[in-house]
Amino acid sequence: MKKFYKKNKKLMGIFFLFLAVAFFIFWEFVGRSEFLYESVVVLKEDVQKGTLITDDMLNIIKIDVNNHIKNSINKKSEIIGFEAKHYIPAKTQLVGEFFDSPEFVLDNDEKIMKLPNEWIHSYPETLRRKDKVYLYAIKSNTDNPENQIVKAKDNKSEEKLYVFNTTVAYVKDNTNREVESLDIDRLVGSSTISVIEVVITDKEFEMLKEYSSNGYTFALLYK
Repeated sequence: MKKFYKKNKKLMGIFFLFLAVAFFIFWEFVGRSEFLYESVVVLKEDVQKGTLITDDMLNIIKIDVNNHIKNSINKKSEIIGFEAKHYIPAKTQLVGEFFDSPEFVLDNDEKIMKLPNEWIHSYPETLRRKDKVYLYAIKSNTDNPENQIVKAKDNKSEEKLYVFNTTVAYVKDNTNREVESLDIDRLVGSSTISVIEVVITDKEFEMLKEYSSNGYTFALLYK
């Protein structure tokens, strides 16, 4: 082995030098990009709330892995065709919470209806436009000044009854402005909800009217 090494010392030196150069080239042109950087989708220019996102608005760039935001979008297809929920500056890393599906496309038998305040028993203050909600009929309890849910199982008329699920079309405050979330977790709203409008069919509307005429109000829940 020693004889082989001495005999081919120069050749081996050239070989290892070649490996070092090849590794350097690989690291500079491929390795550094693959291991130290992440691909993310960004906007070429600022967009306003309600802007429909198209392919020509987007770029894919590389950023340092230490600056990479969790759940940031790395494929254009994830947001093309969606609309911006709010103003988004150019070059900002994008996450799914920044975008929403386009405006509603209603079926022929669907309409948008405001739920009368006297029909509403309760709803989450974090309720927002396009949430899927589940409506439950709650029997009014005239003996309870706070109109709390009655849980007596032996009286069917006082149980919480599931009615149907639908989609929230709009949530507005008392100035008719849409209530929006000021943070990703929806813990802070732009104002207090005063009006709730939902997508509903004539048949579902008649169902709610019948429940209401029998002393029920409705709790709106979402997951």
